[in-house]
Amino acid sequence: MDDWKVRIGRISATKRELLERMLRAKLRLDGAVSALAISATAMSVETLRAQAQLSDWIDPSRARAAAGGEAGEILLTGATGFLGSFLLSALLAHTKARIHCLVRASDDHTALAGIARTLALYRLPVADPGRIVPVLGDLTQPSFGLPVTEYNRMADRIEVIHHCGAMVKWTYPYAALQAANVGGTQEILRLACTTRVKPVHFISTVGVFSSPEYTRAAVPETEPLENSGPLYVGYAQTKWVAEKLVRLAGERGLPVTIYRPNTGPDSCTGAFNQNDHLSQMVRGCIQLRAAPDLAWRMNGAPVDFVANAIICLSHRVESVGRTYHLVNPTDYSWTGLIGWIRRIGYQIETLPLEVWRDRLTSAVVTSRSTSLASLSPLFSEGIIYKVRLPTFDQQITARELRRCELDCPPLGIEQFSRCLDYFVATSFVEPPCGRQIRCPRQPAPLSHPAPIASRSWESCDRET
Repeated sequence: MDDWKVRIGRISATKRELLERMLRAKLRLDGAVSALAISATAMSVETLRAQAQLSDWIDPSRARAAAGGEAGEILLTGATGFLGSFLLSALLAHTKARIHCLVRASDDHTALAGIARTLALYRLPVADPGRIVPVLGDLTQPSFGLPVTEYNRMADRIEVIHHCGAMVKWTYPYAALQAANVGGTQEILRLACTTRVKPVHFISTVGVFSSPEYTRAAVPETEPLENSGPLYVGYAQTKWVAEKLVRLAGERGLPVTIYRPNTGPDSCTGAFNQNDHLSQMVRGCIQLRAAPDLAWRMNGAPVDFVANAIICLSHRVESVGRTYHLVNPTDYSWTGLIGWIRRIGYQIETLPLEVWRDRLTSAVVTSRSTSLASLSPLFSEGIIYKVRLPTFDQQITARELRRCELDCPPLGIEQFSRCLDYFVATSFVEPPCGRQIRCPRQPAPLSHPAPIASRSWESCDRET
Protein backbone atom coordinates (compact mmCIF):
# COMPACT_ATOMS: atom_id res chain seq x y z
CA MET A 1 0.00 0.00 0.00
CA ASP A 2 2.86 2.38 0.76
CA ASP A 3 4.33 1.69 -2.72
CA TRP A 4 0.94 2.57 -4.20
CA LYS A 5 0.94 5.91 -2.39
CA VAL A 6 4.44 6.72 -3.63
CA ARG A 7 3.59 5.86 -7.25
CA ILE A 8 0.43 7.99 -7.16
CA GLY A 9 2.37 10.91 -5.77
CA ARG A 10 4.99 10.75 -8.55
CA ILE A 11 2.77 10.67 -11.62
CA SER A 12 2.11 13.83 -13.59
CA ALA A 13 -0.98 15.96 -13.13
CA THR A 14 -2.30 14.91 -16.56
CA LYS A 15 -1.97 11.22 -15.81
CA ARG A 16 -3.45 11.73 -12.36
CA GLU A 17 -6.48 13.46 -13.92
CA LEU A 18 -6.91 10.57 -16.35
CA LEU A 19 -6.63 8.05 -13.53
CA GLU A 20 -9.20 10.02 -11.56
CA ARG A 21 -11.64 9.93 -14.49
CA MET A 22 -11.14 6.19 -14.88
CA LEU A 23 -11.66 5.58 -11.16
CA ARG A 24 -14.80 7.73 -11.08
CA ALA A 25 -16.19 5.83 -14.05
CA LYS A 26 -15.37 2.55 -12.33
CA LEU A 27 -17.12 3.66 -9.14
CA ARG A 28 -20.21 4.59 -11.16
CA LEU A 29 -20.10 1.14 -12.74
CA ASP A 30 -19.57 -0.41 -9.31
CA GLY A 31 -22.61 1.44 -8.08
CA ALA A 32 -24.72 -0.07 -10.87
CA VAL A 33 -23.27 -3.53 -10.42
CA SER A 34 -23.38 -3.41 -6.62
CA ALA A 35 -27.16 -3.76 -6.55
CA LEU A 36 -26.78 -7.08 -8.35
CA ALA A 37 -23.85 -8.11 -6.15
CA ILE A 38 -25.70 -7.26 -2.96
CA SER A 39 -28.82 -9.12 -4.00
CA ALA A 40 -26.62 -12.10 -4.80
CA THR A 41 -25.07 -12.00 -1.31
CA ALA A 42 -28.37 -11.36 0.52
CA MET A 43 -29.40 -14.13 2.88
CA SER A 44 -33.06 -14.71 3.66
CA VAL A 45 -34.19 -15.80 7.10
CA GLU A 46 -34.74 -19.30 5.71
CA THR A 47 -31.15 -19.40 4.42
CA LEU A 48 -29.77 -18.06 7.68
CA ARG A 49 -31.76 -20.61 9.67
CA ALA A 50 -30.42 -23.40 7.46
CA GLN A 51 -26.86 -22.31 8.32
CA ALA A 52 -27.56 -22.66 12.05
CA GLN A 53 -27.01 -26.40 12.47
CA LEU A 54 -26.12 -27.10 16.08
CA SER A 55 -23.90 -30.13 16.59
CA ASP A 56 -25.40 -33.11 18.42
CA TRP A 57 -22.35 -33.03 20.69
CA ILE A 58 -23.64 -29.80 22.21
CA ASP A 59 -25.84 -31.36 24.88
CA PRO A 60 -25.66 -30.11 28.48
CA SER A 61 -27.34 -33.27 29.74
CA ARG A 62 -24.07 -35.14 29.08
CA ALA A 63 -22.09 -32.87 31.44
CA ARG A 64 -21.98 -32.31 35.18
CA ALA A 65 -24.15 -29.55 36.58
CA ALA A 66 -22.80 -26.01 36.50
CA ALA A 67 -20.75 -24.85 39.46
CA GLY A 68 -22.72 -22.79 41.95
CA GLY A 69 -21.74 -19.51 43.60
CA GLU A 70 -19.39 -16.87 42.27
CA ALA A 71 -17.20 -18.11 39.44
CA GLY A 72 -13.49 -18.35 40.15
CA GLU A 73 -12.40 -19.26 36.60
CA ILE A 74 -13.88 -17.33 33.63
CA LEU A 75 -13.10 -17.74 29.92
CA LEU A 76 -13.18 -14.55 27.84
CA THR A 77 -12.84 -14.42 24.06
CA GLY A 78 -12.07 -11.20 22.19
CA ALA A 79 -9.86 -9.69 24.90
CA THR A 80 -7.70 -7.93 22.30
CA GLY A 81 -10.73 -6.32 20.66
CA PHE A 82 -12.53 -3.10 21.56
CA LEU A 83 -15.47 -4.22 23.69
CA GLY A 84 -13.58 -7.36 24.78
CA SER A 85 -10.79 -5.30 26.35
CA PHE A 86 -13.34 -3.28 28.33
CA LEU A 87 -14.97 -6.52 29.44
CA LEU A 88 -11.59 -7.79 30.64
CA SER A 89 -10.99 -4.63 32.65
CA ALA A 90 -14.51 -4.82 34.15
CA LEU A 91 -14.17 -8.51 35.01
CA LEU A 92 -10.89 -7.85 36.78
CA ALA A 93 -12.40 -4.90 38.65
CA HIS A 94 -15.68 -6.47 39.72
CA THR A 95 -14.90 -10.15 40.23
CA LYS A 96 -12.20 -12.10 42.04
CA ALA A 97 -11.94 -14.66 39.25
CA ARG A 98 -8.98 -15.55 37.11
CA ILE A 99 -9.77 -14.47 33.53
CA HIS A 100 -8.61 -16.95 30.90
CA CYS A 101 -8.23 -15.03 27.63
CA LEU A 102 -8.30 -16.94 24.35
CA VAL A 103 -5.63 -15.26 22.21
CA ARG A 104 -3.92 -16.13 18.94
CA ALA A 105 -0.23 -15.96 19.82
CA SER A 106 2.93 -18.06 19.68
CA ASP A 107 3.60 -18.00 23.43
CA ASP A 108 2.30 -16.65 26.72
CA HIS A 109 4.61 -13.64 26.71
CA THR A 110 3.43 -12.53 23.27
CA ALA A 111 -0.21 -13.09 24.26
CA LEU A 112 0.10 -11.03 27.45
CA ALA A 113 1.97 -8.28 25.59
CA GLY A 114 -0.84 -8.07 23.03
CA ILE A 115 -3.47 -7.83 25.77
CA ALA A 116 -1.43 -5.16 27.59
CA ARG A 117 -1.08 -3.10 24.38
CA THR A 118 -4.83 -3.14 23.82
CA LEU A 119 -5.59 -2.15 27.42
CA ALA A 120 -3.09 0.72 27.14
CA LEU A 121 -4.48 1.82 23.77
CA TYR A 122 -7.95 2.23 25.27
CA ARG A 123 -6.66 3.85 28.49
CA LEU A 124 -8.02 1.02 30.61
CA PRO A 125 -7.20 0.36 34.25
CA VAL A 126 -6.15 -3.14 35.30
CA ALA A 127 -7.14 -4.11 38.84
CA ASP A 128 -4.94 -7.22 39.09
CA PRO A 129 -3.02 -8.21 35.93
CA GLY A 130 -1.79 -11.35 37.67
CA ARG A 131 -5.28 -12.82 37.25
CA ILE A 132 -5.03 -12.71 33.44
CA VAL A 133 -4.32 -16.22 32.11
CA PRO A 134 -3.48 -16.46 28.39
CA VAL A 135 -4.94 -19.38 26.43
CA LEU A 136 -3.11 -19.82 23.14
CA GLY A 137 -5.95 -20.78 20.82
CA ASP A 138 -7.89 -19.91 17.69
CA LEU A 139 -11.68 -19.63 17.35
CA THR A 140 -11.51 -20.93 13.78
CA GLN A 141 -10.00 -24.27 14.80
CA PRO A 142 -11.66 -27.38 16.28
CA SER A 143 -11.11 -27.33 20.06
CA PHE A 144 -9.47 -23.93 19.42
CA GLY A 145 -6.41 -25.80 18.16
CA LEU A 146 -5.51 -26.86 21.70
CA PRO A 147 -3.91 -30.21 22.53
CA VAL A 148 -6.46 -32.71 23.88
CA THR A 149 -5.05 -32.70 27.42
CA GLU A 150 -5.03 -28.90 27.61
CA TYR A 151 -8.56 -28.66 26.19
CA ASN A 152 -9.88 -31.19 28.70
CA ARG A 153 -8.12 -29.40 31.55
CA MET A 154 -9.72 -26.11 30.50
CA ALA A 155 -13.13 -27.79 30.11
CA ASP A 156 -12.89 -29.04 33.68
CA ARG A 157 -11.63 -25.75 35.13
CA ILE A 158 -13.72 -23.02 33.45
CA GLU A 159 -17.00 -22.16 35.20
CA VAL A 160 -18.43 -19.31 33.06
CA ILE A 161 -17.84 -18.15 29.47
CA HIS A 162 -18.05 -14.62 28.06
CA HIS A 163 -17.93 -15.00 24.27
CA CYS A 164 -17.09 -11.63 22.72
CA GLY A 165 -14.58 -12.77 20.08
CA ALA A 166 -15.45 -12.30 16.40
CA MET A 167 -13.98 -11.17 13.12
CA VAL A 168 -15.51 -7.75 12.38
CA LYS A 169 -15.15 -6.83 8.71
CA TRP A 170 -18.08 -4.92 7.25
CA THR A 171 -17.13 -5.53 3.62
CA TYR A 172 -16.31 -9.26 3.95
CA PRO A 173 -18.82 -11.84 2.72
CA TYR A 174 -20.39 -14.49 4.95
CA ALA A 175 -18.01 -17.22 3.79
CA ALA A 176 -14.93 -15.23 4.82
CA LEU A 177 -16.26 -14.70 8.36
CA GLN A 178 -18.01 -18.01 8.92
CA ALA A 179 -15.12 -19.93 10.47
CA ALA A 180 -14.44 -17.37 13.22
CA ASN A 181 -17.95 -16.11 13.92
CA VAL A 182 -20.12 -19.18 13.36
CA GLY A 183 -17.63 -22.01 13.80
CA GLY A 184 -16.06 -20.26 16.79
CA THR A 185 -19.43 -19.95 18.50
CA GLN A 186 -20.13 -23.62 17.85
CA GLU A 187 -16.82 -24.47 19.54
CA ILE A 188 -17.64 -22.24 22.51
CA LEU A 189 -20.97 -24.01 22.96
CA ARG A 190 -19.27 -27.40 22.73
CA LEU A 191 -16.81 -26.36 25.44
CA ALA A 192 -19.74 -25.18 27.55
CA CYS A 193 -21.19 -28.71 27.45
CA THR A 194 -17.92 -30.57 28.00
CA THR A 195 -17.15 -32.10 31.42
CA ARG A 196 -19.43 -29.69 33.26
CA VAL A 197 -22.02 -27.13 32.19
CA LYS A 198 -20.79 -23.55 31.86
CA PRO A 199 -23.21 -20.61 31.46
CA VAL A 200 -22.52 -18.70 28.24
CA HIS A 201 -22.80 -14.93 27.93
CA PHE A 202 -22.90 -14.26 24.20
CA ILE A 203 -22.10 -10.84 22.77
CA SER A 204 -24.25 -10.48 19.68
CA THR A 205 -24.95 -7.20 17.85
CA VAL A 206 -27.83 -4.89 16.99
CA GLY A 207 -26.83 -5.69 13.41
CA VAL A 208 -28.88 -8.90 13.48
CA PHE A 209 -31.88 -6.57 13.00
CA SER A 210 -30.27 -4.33 10.38
CA SER A 211 -32.47 -5.42 7.49
CA PRO A 212 -34.11 -2.58 5.52
CA GLU A 213 -37.13 -4.87 5.26
CA TYR A 214 -37.75 -4.97 9.01
CA THR A 215 -40.85 -2.79 9.24
CA ARG A 216 -41.41 -2.22 12.97
CA ALA A 217 -40.21 1.10 14.36
CA ALA A 218 -38.62 -0.55 17.41
CA VAL A 219 -37.24 -4.02 18.10
CA PRO A 220 -38.56 -5.47 21.36
CA GLU A 221 -36.11 -7.47 23.46
CA THR A 222 -38.48 -10.43 23.11
CA GLU A 223 -38.73 -10.17 19.30
CA PRO A 224 -38.10 -13.56 17.66
CA LEU A 225 -34.83 -13.54 15.73
CA GLU A 226 -36.65 -14.99 12.71
CA ASN A 227 -38.55 -11.70 12.33
CA SER A 228 -35.36 -9.86 11.34
CA GLY A 229 -35.86 -9.96 7.58
CA PRO A 230 -33.08 -10.71 5.07
CA LEU A 231 -29.58 -9.47 5.83
CA TYR A 232 -27.07 -8.12 3.32
CA VAL A 233 -23.85 -7.63 5.30
CA GLY A 234 -21.66 -10.67 5.90
CA TYR A 235 -20.81 -9.73 9.48
CA ALA A 236 -24.48 -9.33 10.46
CA GLN A 237 -25.29 -12.63 8.73
CA THR A 238 -22.67 -14.54 10.71
CA LYS A 239 -23.77 -12.97 13.99
CA TRP A 240 -27.40 -13.88 13.22
CA VAL A 241 -26.43 -17.51 12.68
CA ALA A 242 -24.20 -17.50 15.78
CA GLU A 243 -26.98 -16.04 17.92
CA LYS A 244 -29.37 -18.68 16.58
CA LEU A 245 -26.92 -21.41 17.59
CA VAL A 246 -26.78 -19.96 21.10
CA ARG A 247 -30.58 -19.95 21.27
CA LEU A 248 -30.74 -23.57 20.10
CA ALA A 249 -28.23 -24.53 22.79
CA GLY A 250 -30.43 -22.73 25.31
CA GLU A 251 -33.42 -24.80 24.18
CA ARG A 252 -31.36 -27.91 24.97
CA GLY A 253 -30.87 -26.71 28.54
CA LEU A 254 -27.61 -24.71 28.40
CA PRO A 255 -27.80 -21.50 30.49
CA VAL A 256 -27.32 -18.71 27.95
CA THR A 257 -27.74 -14.94 27.95
CA ILE A 258 -27.58 -12.78 24.82
CA TYR A 259 -26.44 -9.15 24.70
CA ARG A 260 -26.94 -6.92 21.65
CA PRO A 261 -24.71 -3.85 22.10
CA ASN A 262 -24.19 -0.75 20.01
CA THR A 263 -21.05 0.81 21.43
CA GLY A 264 -19.82 4.39 21.48
CA PRO A 265 -16.72 6.10 22.93
CA ASP A 266 -15.64 5.64 26.55
CA SER A 267 -17.60 8.18 28.59
CA CYS A 268 -14.51 9.38 30.49
CA THR A 269 -11.47 9.10 28.24
CA GLY A 270 -13.20 9.23 24.84
CA ALA A 271 -11.35 6.07 23.75
CA PHE A 272 -13.06 4.54 20.73
CA ASN A 273 -12.53 1.81 18.16
CA GLN A 274 -10.69 3.38 15.23
CA ASN A 275 -11.79 0.54 12.95
CA ASP A 276 -15.46 1.29 13.57
CA HIS A 277 -17.24 2.56 10.46
CA LEU A 278 -18.32 5.69 12.36
CA SER A 279 -14.72 6.48 13.30
CA GLN A 280 -13.67 5.99 9.69
CA MET A 281 -16.45 8.30 8.51
CA VAL A 282 -15.53 11.01 11.01
CA ARG A 283 -11.88 10.89 10.00
CA GLY A 284 -12.76 10.89 6.31
CA CYS A 285 -15.02 13.92 6.66
CA ILE A 286 -12.36 15.83 8.60
CA GLN A 287 -9.80 15.06 5.92
CA LEU A 288 -12.14 16.00 3.07
CA ARG A 289 -13.51 19.01 4.97
CA ALA A 290 -16.90 17.82 3.81
CA ALA A 291 -19.61 15.45 5.01
CA PRO A 292 -22.39 13.71 3.09
CA ASP A 293 -25.98 14.66 3.80
CA LEU A 294 -27.26 11.47 5.44
CA ALA A 295 -30.41 10.68 7.41
CA TRP A 296 -28.54 8.44 9.84
CA ARG A 297 -29.56 8.23 13.48
CA MET A 298 -27.18 6.61 15.96
CA ASN A 299 -27.58 5.29 19.49
CA GLY A 300 -24.17 4.05 20.60
CA ALA A 301 -23.86 3.57 24.36
CA PRO A 302 -20.50 4.37 26.02
CA VAL A 303 -18.41 1.23 25.86
CA ASP A 304 -17.48 1.43 29.57
CA PHE A 305 -21.18 1.48 30.44
CA VAL A 306 -21.83 -1.50 28.12
CA ALA A 307 -19.05 -3.57 29.68
CA ASN A 308 -20.18 -2.87 33.23
CA ALA A 309 -23.80 -3.55 32.28
CA ILE A 310 -22.84 -6.97 30.91
CA ILE A 311 -20.97 -7.85 34.11
CA CYS A 312 -23.88 -6.65 36.24
CA LEU A 313 -26.48 -8.59 34.25
CA SER A 314 -24.31 -11.71 34.09
CA HIS A 315 -24.43 -11.95 37.89
CA ARG A 316 -28.23 -12.07 37.97
CA VAL A 317 -29.94 -15.46 37.96
CA GLU A 318 -32.91 -13.88 36.17
CA SER A 319 -30.72 -13.13 33.14
CA VAL A 320 -30.61 -16.75 31.96
CA GLY A 321 -32.53 -17.10 28.70
CA ARG A 322 -32.94 -13.36 28.20
CA THR A 323 -31.84 -10.96 25.49
CA TYR A 324 -30.62 -7.49 26.45
CA HIS A 325 -30.33 -4.40 24.25
CA LEU A 326 -27.36 -2.30 25.32
CA VAL A 327 -27.90 0.90 23.37
CA ASN A 328 -28.14 4.57 24.24
CA PRO A 329 -31.75 5.58 25.06
CA THR A 330 -30.88 9.06 23.73
CA ASP A 331 -30.12 8.84 20.03
CA TYR A 332 -28.49 11.52 17.90
CA SER A 333 -28.35 12.31 14.21
CA TRP A 334 -25.49 12.32 11.74
CA THR A 335 -26.30 15.98 11.03
CA GLY A 336 -26.03 16.76 14.74
CA LEU A 337 -22.71 14.92 14.96
CA ILE A 338 -21.27 16.98 12.11
CA GLY A 339 -22.52 20.08 13.92
CA TRP A 340 -20.54 19.04 17.01
CA ILE A 341 -17.42 18.58 14.90
CA ARG A 342 -17.82 22.10 13.52
CA ARG A 343 -18.31 23.57 16.99
CA ILE A 344 -15.14 21.81 18.15
CA GLY A 345 -13.23 23.72 15.48
CA TYR A 346 -13.14 21.68 12.27
CA GLN A 347 -14.21 23.25 8.98
CA ILE A 348 -16.68 20.89 7.32
CA GLU A 349 -19.33 21.62 4.70
CA THR A 350 -22.32 19.39 4.04
CA LEU A 351 -22.75 18.09 0.49
CA PRO A 352 -25.30 15.92 -1.31
CA LEU A 353 -24.22 12.29 -1.09
CA GLU A 354 -23.28 11.92 -4.77
CA VAL A 355 -21.28 15.16 -4.76
CA TRP A 356 -19.47 14.06 -1.60
CA ARG A 357 -18.77 10.66 -3.13
CA ASP A 358 -17.19 12.34 -6.18
CA ARG A 359 -14.99 14.40 -3.87
CA LEU A 360 -13.99 11.21 -2.04
CA THR A 361 -13.09 9.59 -5.37
CA SER A 362 -10.89 12.53 -6.36
CA ALA A 363 -9.18 12.56 -2.97
CA VAL A 364 -8.41 8.84 -3.11
CA VAL A 365 -6.56 9.42 -6.39
CA THR A 366 -4.81 12.71 -5.65
CA SER A 367 -3.96 12.27 -1.97
CA ARG A 368 -1.10 10.20 -0.68
CA SER A 369 -3.23 9.20 2.28
CA THR A 370 -4.74 5.72 2.08
CA SER A 371 -7.12 6.31 4.98
CA LEU A 372 -9.74 7.75 2.63
CA ALA A 373 -9.58 4.63 0.47
CA SER A 374 -11.05 2.62 3.35
CA LEU A 375 -14.34 4.52 2.96
CA SER A 376 -14.80 3.65 -0.71
CA PRO A 377 -16.24 0.14 -0.19
CA LEU A 378 -18.98 1.53 2.07
CA PHE A 379 -20.28 3.54 -0.88
CA SER A 380 -19.04 1.92 -4.10
CA GLU A 381 -20.21 -1.51 -2.94
CA GLY A 382 -23.58 -0.20 -1.80
CA ILE A 383 -23.30 -1.39 1.79
CA ILE A 384 -24.88 1.67 3.39
CA TYR A 385 -27.91 1.37 1.14
CA LYS A 386 -28.78 -2.07 2.50
CA VAL A 387 -28.48 -1.40 6.22
CA ARG A 388 -31.19 0.12 8.38
CA LEU A 389 -30.99 0.15 12.16
CA PRO A 390 -34.36 0.68 13.85
CA THR A 391 -34.81 1.79 17.44
CA PHE A 392 -34.07 -0.94 19.99
CA ASP A 393 -36.50 -1.16 22.89
CA GLN A 394 -34.72 -1.68 26.20
CA GLN A 395 -37.41 -1.68 28.87
CA ILE A 396 -36.32 -5.02 30.34
CA THR A 397 -32.64 -4.04 30.20
CA ALA A 398 -33.22 -0.67 31.85
CA ARG A 399 -35.31 -2.23 34.62
CA GLU A 400 -32.62 -4.78 35.42
CA LEU A 401 -29.82 -2.20 35.31
CA ARG A 402 -31.65 0.09 37.72
CA ARG A 403 -31.21 -2.67 40.29
CA CYS A 404 -27.47 -2.33 39.70
CA GLU A 405 -27.79 1.48 39.87
CA LEU A 406 -26.51 1.75 36.31
CA ASP A 407 -27.83 4.44 33.95
CA CYS A 408 -26.55 5.02 30.43
CA PRO A 409 -25.08 8.52 30.03
CA PRO A 410 -26.23 10.37 26.90
CA LEU A 411 -23.71 11.31 24.24
CA GLY A 412 -23.35 15.07 23.81
CA ILE A 413 -20.77 17.48 22.49
CA GLU A 414 -18.68 17.30 25.67
CA GLN A 415 -18.37 13.51 25.46
CA PHE A 416 -17.76 13.60 21.71
CA SER A 417 -15.09 16.25 22.22
CA ARG A 418 -13.27 13.76 24.46
CA CYS A 419 -13.45 11.24 21.64
CA LEU A 420 -11.88 13.69 19.18
CA ASP A 421 -9.22 14.51 21.77
CA TYR A 422 -8.47 10.80 21.95
CA PHE A 423 -8.32 10.54 18.15
CA VAL A 424 -5.86 13.44 18.05
CA ALA A 425 -3.74 12.02 20.90
CA THR A 426 -3.46 8.70 19.05
CA SER A 427 -2.69 10.42 15.70
CA PHE A 428 -5.90 9.16 14.15
CA VAL A 429 -6.95 12.69 13.08
CA GLU A 430 -5.24 16.07 12.93
CA PRO A 431 -6.24 18.66 15.54
CA PRO A 432 -8.45 21.54 14.45
CA CYS A 433 -6.49 24.66 13.54
CA GLY A 434 -5.68 26.78 16.58
CA ARG A 435 -7.28 24.50 19.16
CA GLN A 436 -5.46 23.12 22.17
CA ILE A 437 -6.13 19.40 22.57
CA ARG A 438 -6.27 17.85 26.01
CA CYS A 439 -4.76 14.39 25.82
CA PRO A 440 -6.74 11.60 27.49
CA ARG A 441 -4.75 10.45 30.49
CA GLN A 442 -3.82 6.93 31.43
CA PRO A 443 -5.73 6.06 34.62
CA ALA A 444 -3.88 4.62 37.55
CA PRO A 445 -4.33 0.89 38.14
CA LEU A 446 -7.21 0.10 40.47
CA SER A 447 -6.02 -2.02 43.35
CA HIS A 448 -9.33 -1.84 45.25
CA PRO A 449 -12.09 -1.22 42.69
CA ALA A 450 -15.44 0.07 43.85
CA PRO A 451 -18.52 -2.10 43.33
CA ILE A 452 -20.42 -1.54 40.11
CA ALA A 453 -23.33 0.11 41.89
CA SER A 454 -21.13 3.00 43.02
CA ARG A 455 -19.87 3.89 39.55
CA SER A 456 -20.50 7.51 38.58
CA TRP A 457 -20.01 8.40 34.93
CA GLU A 458 -20.64 12.07 35.64
CA SER A 459 -17.54 12.24 37.82
CA CYS A 460 -15.44 10.12 35.44
CA ASP A 461 -13.64 8.55 38.37
CA ARG A 462 -11.24 6.63 36.14
CA GLU A 463 -9.29 9.79 35.31
CA THR A 464 -6.41 10.74 37.58
